[in-house]
Amino acid sequence: MLVYGEGENVPPWGTRARTVALPLAPRSEEPREGVSLPALATAVAGADCVLVDAATLDPLHAARRVHQAEPDVQVVVVVGTEERRRGLERAMLFTPGIGEVWLASPGEVDGGIAARAAGVTRQRRKFRRIHERLAHGRITESPQRTERALISDAYLANLLQVLPDPVFSVDAVGRVLSVNRAAITLLAQSGGDLVGMLLTAALDTTEVAAVTALLTDALERPSSTEIAFRRADGTPGHAELRVSRVAASLTGNAPALFAAVLHDLTERHQAQRQLEDQALELEHQSCVLQDQAAELEQSNDELLRQQVELETALAVRSRFYAAMSHELRTPINAVIGYTGLALDGIYGALAVPLRDALTRSQRAATHLHELVDDVLDLAKIEAGRIELETEPVDTTLLAEDILLSVRPTAEANGTAVTFVSGGDRSVSIVTDPRRVRQILLNLLGNALKFGAGRPVVLRCTPTPSRVAFSVIDLGAGVPEHEQERIFEEFVQLDAHAHRGTGLGLPISRRLAELLGGTLTVASVPGEGSTFTLALPRG
Repeated sequence: MLVYGEGENVPPWGTRARTVALPLAPRSEEPREGVSLPALATAVAGADCVLVDAATLDPLHAARRVHQAEPDVQVVVVVGTEERRRGLERAMLFTPGIGEVWLASPGEVDGGIAARAAGVTRQRRKFRRIHERLAHGRITESPQRTERALISDAYLANLLQVLPDPVFSVDAVGRVLSVNRAAITLLAQSGGDLVGMLLTAALDTTEVAAVTALLTDALERPSSTEIAFRRADGTPGHAELRVSRVAASLTGNAPALFAAVLHDLTERHQAQRQLEDQALELEHQSCVLQDQAAELEQSNDELLRQQVELETALAVRSRFYAAMSHELRTPINAVIGYTGLALDGIYGALAVPLRDALTRSQRAATHLHELVDDVLDLAKIEAGRIELETEPVDTTLLAEDILLSVRPTAEANGTAVTFVSGGDRSVSIVTDPRRVRQILLNLLGNALKFGAGRPVVLRCTPTPSRVAFSVIDLGAGVPEHEQERIFEEFVQLDAHAHRGTGLGLPISRRLAELLGGTLTVASVPGEGSTFTLALPRG
Protein backbone atom coordinates (compact mmCIF):
# COMPACT_ATOMS: atom_id res chain seq x y z
CA MET A 1 0.00 0.00 0.00
CA LEU A 2 1.20 3.56 -0.69
CA VAL A 3 0.38 6.46 1.61
CA TYR A 4 1.12 9.91 0.20
CA GLY A 5 1.94 13.09 2.15
CA GLU A 6 3.41 16.52 1.42
CA GLY A 7 6.75 16.53 -0.48
CA GLU A 8 8.53 16.68 -3.82
CA ASN A 9 7.53 13.50 -5.69
CA VAL A 10 4.50 13.54 -8.01
CA PRO A 11 1.98 10.63 -7.61
CA PRO A 12 0.08 9.28 -10.64
CA TRP A 13 -2.80 11.74 -10.27
CA GLY A 14 -0.55 14.77 -10.35
CA THR A 15 -0.51 15.94 -6.70
CA ARG A 16 2.86 17.06 -5.39
CA ALA A 17 3.42 14.82 -2.35
CA ARG A 18 5.92 12.93 -0.22
CA THR A 19 5.61 9.16 -0.87
CA VAL A 20 5.87 6.70 2.04
CA ALA A 21 5.76 2.93 1.35
CA LEU A 22 3.90 1.08 4.10
CA PRO A 23 3.54 -2.76 3.99
CA LEU A 24 -0.16 -2.85 4.91
CA ALA A 25 -2.20 -5.97 4.20
CA PRO A 26 -4.43 -6.14 1.06
CA ARG A 27 -8.12 -6.92 1.52
CA SER A 28 -7.79 -10.59 0.58
CA GLU A 29 -5.34 -11.42 3.43
CA GLU A 30 -5.85 -11.75 7.16
CA PRO A 31 -5.30 -8.38 8.92
CA ARG A 32 -1.76 -7.83 10.11
CA GLU A 33 -0.09 -4.85 11.69
CA GLY A 34 2.72 -4.26 9.17
CA VAL A 35 4.77 -1.24 10.20
CA SER A 36 4.61 -0.34 13.90
CA LEU A 37 2.52 2.59 15.05
CA PRO A 38 5.51 4.65 16.28
CA ALA A 39 7.20 4.22 12.90
CA LEU A 40 3.95 5.10 11.13
CA ALA A 41 3.48 8.14 13.38
CA THR A 42 6.98 9.31 12.48
CA ALA A 43 6.29 8.77 8.77
CA VAL A 44 3.09 10.86 8.67
CA ALA A 45 3.89 13.36 11.43
CA GLY A 46 4.90 16.05 8.97
CA ALA A 47 2.10 15.46 6.49
CA ASP A 48 -0.85 17.82 6.22
CA CYS A 49 -2.97 15.09 4.66
CA VAL A 50 -2.65 11.45 3.63
CA LEU A 51 -3.84 10.16 0.26
CA VAL A 52 -4.63 6.42 0.13
CA ASP A 53 -4.80 4.62 -3.24
CA ALA A 54 -7.88 2.32 -3.07
CA ALA A 55 -6.98 0.54 -6.30
CA THR A 56 -4.22 -1.61 -4.77
CA LEU A 57 -4.84 -1.55 -0.99
CA ASP A 58 -7.38 -2.10 1.73
CA PRO A 59 -8.25 1.62 2.23
CA LEU A 60 -10.22 1.25 5.49
CA HIS A 61 -7.47 -0.77 7.18
CA ALA A 62 -4.95 1.84 6.07
CA ALA A 63 -7.16 4.68 7.32
CA ARG A 64 -7.51 3.00 10.72
CA ARG A 65 -3.74 2.63 11.04
CA VAL A 66 -3.11 6.24 10.07
CA HIS A 67 -5.80 7.40 12.52
CA GLN A 68 -4.16 5.38 15.30
CA ALA A 69 -0.76 6.87 14.49
CA GLU A 70 -1.78 10.50 13.90
CA PRO A 71 -5.48 11.28 14.61
CA ASP A 72 -5.12 14.89 13.48
CA VAL A 73 -4.10 14.04 9.91
CA GLN A 74 -6.96 14.09 7.40
CA VAL A 75 -7.19 10.88 5.32
CA VAL A 76 -8.42 11.06 1.71
CA VAL A 77 -9.12 7.74 -0.07
CA VAL A 78 -8.76 8.04 -3.85
CA VAL A 79 -11.39 5.85 -5.59
CA GLY A 80 -11.35 5.15 -9.31
CA THR A 81 -14.92 3.96 -9.99
CA GLU A 82 -18.38 4.97 -8.81
CA GLU A 83 -19.26 1.34 -7.89
CA ARG A 84 -16.16 1.10 -5.70
CA ARG A 85 -17.03 4.43 -4.10
CA ARG A 86 -20.54 3.29 -3.17
CA GLY A 87 -19.13 0.08 -1.73
CA LEU A 88 -16.68 2.01 0.46
CA GLU A 89 -19.44 4.34 1.64
CA ARG A 90 -21.44 1.33 2.86
CA ALA A 91 -18.39 -0.26 4.47
CA MET A 92 -17.50 2.97 6.33
CA LEU A 93 -20.83 2.77 8.18
CA PHE A 94 -19.70 -0.45 9.89
CA THR A 95 -15.96 0.24 10.29
CA PRO A 96 -14.94 1.77 13.65
CA GLY A 97 -11.71 3.51 14.50
CA ILE A 98 -11.07 5.05 11.07
CA GLY A 99 -11.71 8.65 12.08
CA GLU A 100 -12.95 11.06 9.44
CA VAL A 101 -12.27 9.76 5.93
CA TRP A 102 -12.99 11.59 2.69
CA LEU A 103 -13.65 9.75 -0.58
CA ALA A 104 -12.45 11.43 -3.76
CA SER A 105 -11.81 10.65 -7.41
CA PRO A 106 -8.40 11.40 -9.00
CA GLY A 107 -9.97 14.40 -10.69
CA GLU A 108 -11.15 15.80 -7.34
CA VAL A 109 -7.61 15.44 -5.97
CA ASP A 110 -6.36 17.58 -8.83
CA GLY A 111 -9.31 19.89 -8.19
CA GLY A 112 -8.03 20.93 -4.76
CA ILE A 113 -9.47 18.45 -2.27
CA ALA A 114 -5.95 17.69 -1.00
CA ALA A 115 -5.46 21.36 -0.20
CA ARG A 116 -8.77 21.50 1.67
CA ALA A 117 -7.85 18.35 3.61
CA ALA A 118 -4.50 19.92 4.57
CA GLY A 119 -6.36 22.95 5.87
CA VAL A 120 -8.53 20.70 8.06
CA THR A 121 -5.37 19.03 9.47
CA ARG A 122 -3.78 22.38 10.32
CA GLN A 123 -6.94 23.54 12.11
CA ARG A 124 -7.04 20.35 14.18
CA ARG A 125 -3.42 20.67 15.22
CA LYS A 126 -3.93 24.31 16.13
CA PHE A 127 -6.94 23.39 18.29
CA ARG A 128 -4.99 20.63 20.01
CA ARG A 129 -2.10 22.98 20.86
CA ILE A 130 -4.51 25.55 22.31
CA HIS A 131 -6.28 22.85 24.31
CA GLU A 132 -2.99 21.53 25.70
CA ARG A 133 -1.89 25.03 26.75
CA LEU A 134 -5.19 25.62 28.54
CA ALA A 135 -4.98 22.25 30.31
CA HIS A 136 -1.38 22.92 31.36
CA GLY A 137 -2.42 26.35 32.63
CA ARG A 138 -5.18 24.86 34.78
CA ILE A 139 -2.74 22.42 36.37
CA THR A 140 -0.05 25.02 37.09
CA GLU A 141 -2.58 27.53 38.43
CA SER A 142 -3.74 25.05 41.09
CA PRO A 143 -0.63 23.33 42.48
CA GLN A 144 -2.39 22.74 45.76
CA ARG A 145 -5.26 20.76 44.20
CA THR A 146 -5.51 17.29 45.68
CA GLU A 147 -4.92 14.18 43.59
CA ARG A 148 -8.44 13.04 44.33
CA ALA A 149 -10.79 13.28 41.33
CA LEU A 150 -13.59 15.81 41.34
CA ILE A 151 -16.08 12.94 41.05
CA SER A 152 -16.14 10.55 43.97
CA ASP A 153 -14.62 7.10 43.64
CA ALA A 154 -17.92 5.48 44.49
CA TYR A 155 -19.78 7.39 41.78
CA LEU A 156 -17.10 6.54 39.20
CA ALA A 157 -17.22 2.86 40.16
CA ASN A 158 -21.01 2.78 39.77
CA LEU A 159 -20.72 4.57 36.44
CA LEU A 160 -18.33 1.91 35.11
CA GLN A 161 -20.71 -0.84 36.21
CA VAL A 162 -23.61 0.47 34.11
CA LEU A 163 -21.58 0.97 30.92
CA PRO A 164 -22.75 -1.45 28.17
CA ASP A 165 -19.20 -2.17 26.94
CA PRO A 166 -16.71 -4.30 28.90
CA VAL A 167 -14.11 -2.11 30.65
CA PHE A 168 -10.81 -3.41 32.10
CA SER A 169 -8.15 -1.62 34.13
CA VAL A 170 -4.77 -3.03 33.11
CA ASP A 171 -1.22 -2.55 34.36
CA ALA A 172 1.89 -2.05 32.24
CA VAL A 173 2.40 -5.75 31.56
CA GLY A 174 -1.24 -6.30 30.52
CA ARG A 175 -2.53 -7.85 33.75
CA VAL A 176 -6.19 -7.19 34.58
CA LEU A 177 -6.66 -5.19 37.80
CA SER A 178 -10.45 -4.73 37.72
CA VAL A 179 -13.45 -5.26 35.45
CA ASN A 180 -17.01 -3.97 35.17
CA ARG A 181 -20.24 -5.97 35.03
CA ALA A 182 -20.39 -5.99 31.21
CA ALA A 183 -17.04 -7.78 31.02
CA ILE A 184 -18.21 -10.44 33.45
CA THR A 185 -21.45 -10.92 31.47
CA LEU A 186 -19.65 -11.20 28.12
CA LEU A 187 -16.95 -13.58 29.32
CA ALA A 188 -19.19 -15.48 31.80
CA GLN A 189 -16.50 -15.36 34.47
CA SER A 190 -16.64 -14.09 38.00
CA GLY A 191 -14.85 -10.88 38.60
CA GLY A 192 -12.27 -12.61 40.74
CA ASP A 193 -11.45 -15.07 37.95
CA LEU A 194 -10.70 -12.25 35.49
CA VAL A 195 -8.68 -10.13 37.90
CA GLY A 196 -5.04 -11.11 37.79
CA MET A 197 -5.24 -12.70 34.32
CA LEU A 198 -3.43 -11.27 31.35
CA LEU A 199 -5.83 -9.32 29.14
CA THR A 200 -5.09 -11.65 26.21
CA ALA A 201 -5.99 -14.67 28.36
CA ALA A 202 -9.17 -13.04 29.63
CA LEU A 203 -10.26 -12.42 26.03
CA ASP A 204 -9.04 -15.87 24.89
CA THR A 205 -7.49 -14.26 21.82
CA THR A 206 -4.60 -15.46 19.69
CA GLU A 207 -3.63 -11.91 18.70
CA VAL A 208 -1.16 -11.50 21.58
CA ALA A 209 1.28 -9.42 19.54
CA ALA A 210 -1.45 -7.00 18.52
CA VAL A 211 -2.59 -6.45 22.12
CA THR A 212 1.02 -6.02 23.32
CA ALA A 213 1.70 -3.48 20.57
CA LEU A 214 -1.52 -1.69 21.49
CA LEU A 215 -0.39 -1.28 25.13
CA THR A 216 2.96 0.02 23.91
CA ASP A 217 1.34 2.55 21.61
CA ALA A 218 -1.05 3.63 24.38
CA LEU A 219 1.92 4.95 26.38
CA GLU A 220 1.95 7.90 23.96
CA ARG A 221 -1.65 8.27 22.85
CA PRO A 222 -5.00 6.42 22.96
CA SER A 223 -4.86 3.55 20.46
CA SER A 224 -7.25 0.95 19.17
CA THR A 225 -7.29 -2.15 17.03
CA GLU A 226 -9.73 -4.84 16.01
CA ILE A 227 -9.20 -8.30 17.43
CA ALA A 228 -10.89 -11.68 17.41
CA PHE A 229 -11.88 -13.04 20.81
CA ARG A 230 -13.90 -15.91 22.18
CA ARG A 231 -16.81 -15.83 24.56
CA ALA A 232 -17.01 -18.25 27.48
CA ASP A 233 -19.63 -20.35 25.60
CA GLY A 234 -17.07 -20.93 22.85
CA THR A 235 -18.62 -18.74 20.16
CA PRO A 236 -16.16 -16.48 18.31
CA GLY A 237 -16.51 -12.72 18.42
CA HIS A 238 -14.98 -9.65 16.81
CA ALA A 239 -14.47 -6.40 18.64
CA GLU A 240 -12.58 -3.12 18.72
CA LEU A 241 -10.18 -2.92 21.68
CA ARG A 242 -9.35 0.67 22.63
CA VAL A 243 -6.65 1.34 25.25
CA SER A 244 -5.91 4.68 26.92
CA ARG A 245 -3.29 5.45 29.53
CA VAL A 246 -4.69 6.64 32.86
CA ALA A 247 -2.54 8.87 35.08
CA ALA A 248 -2.45 7.41 38.57
CA SER A 249 -1.04 10.63 40.02
CA LEU A 250 -0.18 14.11 38.91
CA THR A 251 3.47 13.69 39.80
CA GLY A 252 4.09 11.21 37.00
CA ASN A 253 6.13 8.86 39.19
CA ALA A 254 3.46 6.14 39.55
CA PRO A 255 3.55 3.08 37.27
CA ALA A 256 1.52 3.20 34.08
CA LEU A 257 -2.10 2.12 34.26
CA PHE A 258 -4.41 1.60 31.29
CA ALA A 259 -8.16 1.57 30.70
CA ALA A 260 -9.17 -0.96 28.05
CA VAL A 261 -12.64 -0.79 26.49
CA LEU A 262 -13.92 -3.70 24.37
CA HIS A 263 -16.59 -2.71 21.85
CA ASP A 264 -18.30 -5.83 20.46
CA LEU A 265 -18.63 -5.63 16.65
CA THR A 266 -19.74 -9.21 16.01
CA GLU A 267 -23.33 -8.41 15.04
CA ARG A 268 -22.21 -5.40 13.04
CA HIS A 269 -19.69 -7.50 11.11
CA GLN A 270 -22.33 -10.12 10.46
CA ALA A 271 -24.70 -7.43 9.23
CA GLN A 272 -21.93 -6.01 7.06
CA ARG A 273 -21.24 -9.42 5.54
CA GLN A 274 -24.96 -9.88 4.91
CA LEU A 275 -25.10 -6.48 3.24
CA GLU A 276 -22.09 -7.35 1.12
CA ASP A 277 -23.70 -10.66 0.15
CA GLN A 278 -26.93 -8.85 -0.68
CA ALA A 279 -24.97 -6.28 -2.66
CA LEU A 280 -23.32 -9.08 -4.64
CA GLU A 281 -26.69 -10.71 -5.20
CA LEU A 282 -28.20 -7.40 -6.30
CA GLU A 283 -25.27 -6.85 -8.62
CA HIS A 284 -25.82 -10.31 -10.07
CA GLN A 285 -29.53 -9.63 -10.50
CA SER A 286 -28.68 -6.29 -12.08
CA CYS A 287 -26.43 -8.04 -14.59
CA VAL A 288 -29.19 -10.54 -15.36
CA LEU A 289 -31.70 -7.72 -15.84
CA GLN A 290 -29.26 -5.85 -18.06
CA ASP A 291 -28.80 -8.97 -20.20
CA GLN A 292 -32.57 -9.41 -20.41
CA ALA A 293 -32.98 -5.72 -21.29
CA ALA A 294 -30.37 -6.10 -24.03
CA GLU A 295 -32.18 -9.16 -25.40
CA LEU A 296 -35.51 -7.33 -25.24
CA GLU A 297 -34.04 -4.32 -27.02
CA GLN A 298 -32.64 -6.62 -29.69
CA SER A 299 -36.03 -8.28 -30.07
CA ASN A 300 -37.71 -4.86 -30.31
CA ASP A 301 -35.25 -3.81 -32.99
CA GLU A 302 -35.99 -7.01 -34.93
CA LEU A 303 -39.75 -6.48 -34.58
CA LEU A 304 -39.37 -2.87 -35.71
CA ARG A 305 -37.39 -4.00 -38.73
CA GLN A 306 -40.03 -6.60 -39.57
CA GLN A 307 -42.77 -4.02 -39.09
CA VAL A 308 -41.04 -1.64 -41.50
CA GLU A 309 -40.64 -4.43 -44.03
CA LEU A 310 -44.31 -5.42 -43.63
CA GLU A 311 -45.50 -1.83 -44.02
CA THR A 312 -43.34 -1.46 -47.11
CA ALA A 313 -44.73 -4.69 -48.56
CA LEU A 314 -48.32 -3.63 -47.82
CA ALA A 315 -47.73 -0.24 -49.44
CA VAL A 316 -46.25 -1.92 -52.54
CA ARG A 317 -49.19 -4.34 -52.65
CA SER A 318 -51.71 -1.50 -52.33
CA ARG A 319 -50.05 0.44 -55.12
CA PHE A 320 -49.99 -2.69 -57.26
CA TYR A 321 -53.68 -3.37 -56.61
CA ALA A 322 -54.66 0.19 -57.45
CA ALA A 323 -52.55 0.34 -60.61
CA MET A 324 -53.66 -3.04 -61.93
CA SER A 325 -57.31 -2.37 -61.09
CA HIS A 326 -57.27 0.84 -63.11
CA GLU A 327 -55.44 -0.85 -65.98
CA LEU A 328 -57.83 -3.82 -66.05
CA ARG A 329 -61.08 -1.89 -65.82
CA THR A 330 -60.85 -0.38 -69.33
CA PRO A 331 -60.48 -3.62 -71.32
CA ILE A 332 -63.00 -5.42 -69.08
CA ASN A 333 -65.60 -2.70 -69.63
CA ALA A 334 -64.95 -2.97 -73.39
CA VAL A 335 -65.47 -6.75 -73.32
CA ILE A 336 -68.70 -6.40 -71.30
CA GLY A 337 -69.97 -3.58 -73.53
CA TYR A 338 -69.29 -5.16 -76.90
CA THR A 339 -70.58 -8.53 -75.69
CA GLY A 340 -73.79 -6.88 -74.53
CA LEU A 341 -74.21 -5.14 -77.88
CA ALA A 342 -73.75 -8.43 -79.72
CA LEU A 343 -76.26 -10.18 -77.48
CA ASP A 344 -78.74 -7.34 -78.08
CA GLY A 345 -78.52 -8.04 -81.84
CA ILE A 346 -76.79 -4.81 -82.80
CA TYR A 347 -74.47 -6.75 -85.12
CA GLY A 348 -77.15 -9.05 -86.49
CA ALA A 349 -78.80 -12.29 -85.52
CA LEU A 350 -76.65 -14.78 -83.60
CA ALA A 351 -76.63 -18.52 -83.84
CA VAL A 352 -77.59 -20.34 -80.65
CA PRO A 353 -74.09 -21.75 -79.99
CA LEU A 354 -72.55 -18.31 -80.52
CA ARG A 355 -75.12 -16.65 -78.23
CA ASP A 356 -74.40 -19.20 -75.50
CA ALA A 357 -70.67 -18.59 -75.87
CA LEU A 358 -71.07 -14.82 -75.69
CA THR A 359 -73.36 -15.17 -72.64
CA ARG A 360 -70.71 -17.19 -70.80
CA SER A 361 -68.08 -14.67 -71.87
CA GLN A 362 -70.16 -11.76 -70.58
CA ARG A 363 -70.77 -13.56 -67.27
CA ALA A 364 -67.06 -14.24 -66.85
CA ALA A 365 -66.16 -10.63 -67.70
CA THR A 366 -68.74 -9.37 -65.21
CA HIS A 367 -67.24 -11.61 -62.51
CA LEU A 368 -63.77 -10.30 -63.37
CA HIS A 369 -65.06 -6.72 -63.16
CA GLU A 370 -66.45 -7.43 -59.68
CA LEU A 371 -63.08 -8.86 -58.64
CA VAL A 372 -61.27 -5.77 -59.90
CA ASP A 373 -63.72 -3.50 -58.05
CA ASP A 374 -63.19 -5.46 -54.82
CA VAL A 375 -59.41 -5.30 -55.15
CA LEU A 376 -59.56 -1.57 -55.82
CA ASP A 377 -61.77 -1.02 -52.75
CA LEU A 378 -59.37 -3.07 -50.62
CA ALA A 379 -56.40 -1.06 -51.88
CA LYS A 380 -58.18 2.20 -51.05
CA ILE A 381 -59.04 1.03 -47.55
CA GLU A 382 -55.47 -0.10 -46.81
CA ALA A 383 -54.07 3.15 -48.20
CA GLY A 384 -56.55 5.21 -46.16
CA ARG A 385 -58.07 6.83 -49.23
CA ILE A 386 -61.69 5.90 -48.50
CA GLU A 387 -63.71 9.11 -48.08
CA LEU A 388 -67.02 8.96 -46.22
CA GLU A 389 -69.92 11.21 -47.13
CA THR A 390 -72.26 11.13 -44.15
CA GLU A 391 -75.85 12.34 -44.09
CA PRO A 392 -79.10 11.52 -42.25
CA VAL A 393 -80.45 8.20 -43.54
CA ASP A 394 -83.92 6.71 -42.99
CA THR A 395 -83.27 3.06 -42.16
CA THR A 396 -86.61 1.78 -43.49
CA LEU A 397 -86.27 3.53 -46.85
CA LEU A 398 -82.67 2.35 -47.15
CA ALA A 399 -83.65 -1.26 -46.45
CA GLU A 400 -86.55 -1.22 -48.91
CA ASP A 401 -84.33 0.24 -51.63
CA ILE A 402 -81.75 -2.49 -51.05
CA LEU A 403 -84.45 -5.18 -51.30
CA LEU A 404 -85.51 -3.76 -54.69
CA SER A 405 -81.92 -4.12 -55.87
CA VAL A 406 -81.61 -7.80 -54.88
CA ARG A 407 -85.14 -8.86 -55.89
CA PRO A 408 -84.19 -9.90 -59.49
CA THR A 409 -81.43 -12.16 -58.16
CA ALA A 410 -83.75 -13.53 -55.47
CA GLU A 411 -86.47 -14.31 -58.02
CA ALA A 412 -83.94 -16.01 -60.29
CA ASN A 413 -82.88 -18.23 -57.32
CA GLY A 414 -86.47 -18.77 -56.19
CA THR A 415 -85.71 -17.20 -52.80
CA ALA A 416 -88.13 -15.04 -50.82
CA VAL A 417 -86.51 -11.94 -49.27
CA THR A 418 -88.41 -9.94 -46.64
CA PHE A 419 -87.71 -6.91 -44.46
CA VAL A 420 -88.64 -6.85 -40.75
CA SER A 421 -88.41 -3.70 -38.64
CA GLY A 422 -87.70 -4.22 -34.95
CA GLY A 423 -89.16 -0.85 -33.96
CA ASP A 424 -92.59 0.75 -34.08
CA ARG A 425 -91.42 3.41 -36.49
CA SER A 426 -88.56 4.19 -38.80
CA VAL A 427 -85.40 5.66 -37.26
CA SER A 428 -82.77 7.92 -38.76
CA ILE A 429 -79.00 7.51 -38.49
CA VAL A 430 -76.13 9.69 -39.66
CA THR A 431 -73.85 7.62 -41.87
CA ASP A 432 -72.61 7.11 -45.43
CA PRO A 433 -75.57 5.46 -47.23
CA ARG A 434 -73.42 4.33 -50.17
CA ARG A 435 -71.10 2.31 -47.94
CA VAL A 436 -73.98 0.88 -45.86
CA ARG A 437 -75.69 -0.16 -49.09
CA GLN A 438 -72.46 -1.80 -50.29
CA ILE A 439 -72.16 -3.83 -47.06
CA LEU A 440 -75.80 -4.97 -46.97
CA LEU A 441 -75.84 -5.86 -50.69
CA ASN A 442 -72.80 -8.06 -50.12
CA LEU A 443 -74.42 -9.76 -47.11
CA LEU A 444 -77.72 -10.33 -48.98
CA GLY A 445 -75.85 -11.59 -52.05
CA ASN A 446 -74.03 -14.17 -49.87
CA ALA A 447 -77.32 -15.15 -48.21
CA LEU A 448 -78.94 -15.74 -51.63
CA LYS A 449 -75.88 -17.64 -52.80
CA PHE A 450 -75.49 -19.93 -49.76
CA GLY A 451 -79.13 -20.00 -48.57
CA ALA A 452 -80.09 -22.99 -50.77
CA GLY A 453 -83.26 -21.23 -51.95
CA ARG A 454 -84.66 -20.90 -48.40
CA PRO A 455 -86.18 -17.58 -47.22
CA VAL A 456 -83.83 -14.69 -46.34
CA VAL A 457 -84.75 -11.96 -43.83
CA LEU A 458 -83.31 -8.44 -43.49
CA ARG A 459 -84.08 -7.21 -39.95
CA CYS A 460 -83.52 -3.67 -38.59
CA THR A 461 -83.32 -3.39 -34.78
CA PRO A 462 -82.83 0.09 -33.26
CA THR A 463 -81.48 0.79 -29.75
CA PRO A 464 -80.98 4.17 -28.02
CA SER A 465 -77.38 4.40 -29.28
CA ARG A 466 -77.14 2.01 -32.24
CA VAL A 467 -79.02 0.44 -35.13
CA ALA A 468 -78.38 -3.19 -36.07
CA PHE A 469 -79.05 -4.60 -39.58
CA SER A 470 -79.22 -8.41 -39.50
CA VAL A 471 -79.21 -10.64 -42.60
CA ILE A 472 -80.62 -14.05 -41.69
CA ASP A 473 -80.47 -17.13 -43.93
CA LEU A 474 -81.32 -20.80 -43.39
CA GLY A 475 -78.42 -22.24 -45.36
CA ALA A 476 -75.61 -24.64 -44.45
CA GLY A 477 -74.11 -22.28 -41.86
CA VAL A 478 -70.48 -21.65 -40.92
CA PRO A 479 -68.53 -23.87 -38.46
CA GLU A 480 -67.45 -22.04 -35.30
CA HIS A 481 -63.72 -22.42 -35.98
CA GLU A 482 -64.19 -20.82 -39.42
CA GLN A 483 -66.34 -17.86 -38.35
CA GLU A 484 -63.43 -15.42 -38.00
CA ARG A 485 -61.47 -16.86 -40.88
CA ILE A 486 -64.16 -15.92 -43.41
CA PHE A 487 -63.33 -12.25 -42.75
CA GLU A 488 -59.78 -12.78 -44.03
CA GLU A 489 -58.85 -11.79 -47.56
CA PHE A 490 -59.37 -14.29 -50.41
CA VAL A 491 -60.84 -16.95 -48.07
CA GLN A 492 -63.69 -19.05 -49.53
CA LEU A 493 -65.03 -22.02 -47.61
CA ASP A 494 -66.57 -23.63 -50.71
CA ALA A 495 -64.86 -22.02 -53.70
CA HIS A 496 -65.82 -24.86 -56.07
CA ALA A 497 -69.56 -24.75 -55.39
CA HIS A 498 -69.89 -20.96 -55.50
CA ARG A 499 -67.84 -18.51 -57.47
CA GLY A 500 -66.61 -15.38 -55.73
CA THR A 501 -63.58 -13.26 -54.97
CA GLY A 502 -63.21 -13.95 -51.25
CA LEU A 503 -62.99 -10.18 -50.63
CA GLY A 504 -66.62 -9.24 -49.97
CA LEU A 505 -66.69 -9.96 -46.24
CA PRO A 506 -63.20 -8.53 -45.47
CA ILE A 507 -64.09 -5.30 -47.29
CA SER A 508 -67.49 -5.15 -45.60
CA ARG A 509 -65.96 -5.52 -42.09
CA ARG A 510 -63.37 -2.80 -42.78
CA LEU A 511 -66.06 -0.47 -44.12
CA ALA A 512 -68.16 -1.14 -41.00
CA GLU A 513 -65.19 -0.20 -38.80
CA LEU A 514 -64.65 2.99 -40.82
CA LEU A 515 -68.30 3.86 -40.17
CA GLY A 516 -67.73 3.38 -36.42
CA GLY A 517 -69.61 0.09 -36.31
CA THR A 518 -69.01 -3.66 -36.27
CA LEU A 519 -69.76 -6.64 -38.49
CA THR A 520 -70.19 -10.00 -36.73
CA VAL A 521 -71.53 -13.46 -37.51
CA ALA A 522 -73.47 -16.03 -35.50
CA SER A 523 -74.02 -19.40 -37.12
CA VAL A 524 -75.02 -22.98 -36.39
CA PRO A 525 -74.01 -25.56 -39.04
CA GLY A 526 -77.08 -26.93 -40.75
CA GLU A 527 -79.39 -24.22 -39.39
CA GLY A 528 -78.17 -21.06 -41.10
CA SER A 529 -76.24 -17.86 -40.35
CA THR A 530 -76.94 -14.35 -39.09
CA PHE A 531 -74.62 -11.52 -40.13
CA THR A 532 -75.16 -8.34 -38.08
CA LEU A 533 -74.03 -4.83 -39.06
CA ALA A 534 -74.24 -2.54 -35.98
CA LEU A 535 -73.89 1.22 -36.63
CA PRO A 536 -73.96 4.20 -34.25
CA ARG A 537 -77.00 6.42 -34.57
CA GLY A 538 -74.93 9.61 -34.54
